[in-house]
Amino acid sequence: MFRTIRRADLNHTPLNLSNTEEIHTPHTIDKIISGLKQKQLDGKFYKDLEETHVNKKMSLIWLKKSSLYAETEGFVFAIQDQVINTKNYRKYIIKDPNIRNDCCRLCKAKPETIQHIISSCSILAQTDYKARHDNVAKIIHKELATLMNLIEDTTPYYTYIPSPFLENNKYKLYWDRTILTDLNITVNRPDIILIKKHTNEAILIDIAVPNTNNIIQTYHTKISKYLQLSIEMKSMLNLKKNSILPLVISNVGVVPNSLVENLKSLHLNDSIIIKIQKAVLLGTYHIVRKFLEQSDHVSQIRLAPVGQSSVGHFPSDARINGR
Repeated sequence: MFRTIRRADLNHTPLNLSNTEEIHTPHTIDKIISGLKQKQLDGKFYKDLEETHVNKKMSLIWLKKSSLYAETEGFVFAIQDQVINTKNYRKYIIKDPNIRNDCCRLCKAKPETIQHIISSCSILAQTDYKARHDNVAKIIHKELATLMNLIEDTTPYYTYIPSPFLENNKYKLYWDRTILTDLNITVNRPDIILIKKHTNEAILIDIAVPNTNNIIQTYHTKISKYLQLSIEMKSMLNLKKNSILPLVISNVGVVPNSLVENLKSLHLNDSIIIKIQKAVLLGTYHIVRKFLEQSDHVSQIRLAPVGQSSVGHFPSDARINGR
């Protein structure tokens, strides 16, 4: 009976039983990515890569050149796809009946989403987030100091200790220094200050590692935040030009076009982006790993001590000699 039906089904039904050739539908990379983009949670990272302000090529460069261990790389993928075992994920995605409250196990103030863990938890702000931020700043400082012949240091960034002040006949480089001005300005401590003596110019460099959806807002906030300081410095030091240069990369390694362009303006090539991206991804990896191992009781949490940063001012003759 079946043989008779199969011979008779000459494309009369969707099965087309008379066609004995097995049909394979190839799963191309484009088709897989297209399918991922349709997913509200897992596909957000891939949709972010298509944003006009994002440099897709550099955002994915770590996959080829970061040399991460397979286990670390896999965990980073899980963070990017937002499939980490957070309270929010268990409550609303897995529908775990045992999770009645999705509040963060540390700060107890916001829902415990992956975005909250890697960027918004107040308990982690002055420890883990700061350490990740400072590692990026160290990379920038070390590369600038080396490029401008201010140091000859071959130590890796994670053991590098930036000097508060470096100088030669062309450049001055300040690290995490408070700037005193006639006008009382509260936001007066950019991460790095570069002064070009031969052109009488200064650049205020500030680093940020926000959530991907906050890249643009963070960039413009940095500019407005340091605008008044930039104006006062230009007048105080009699500078020809004073620029504000935010260096922003997302906490899951998404690289905006602004980062590529601003690094080029500092005469730093694309290879530094790989170092920055790897430092950020490893920082985020450790933050999430550490967070998931924390007890639900804040009293039992043992966080790493706050990294000490240099506290100081411009040298005493700053306002006289332009230092």
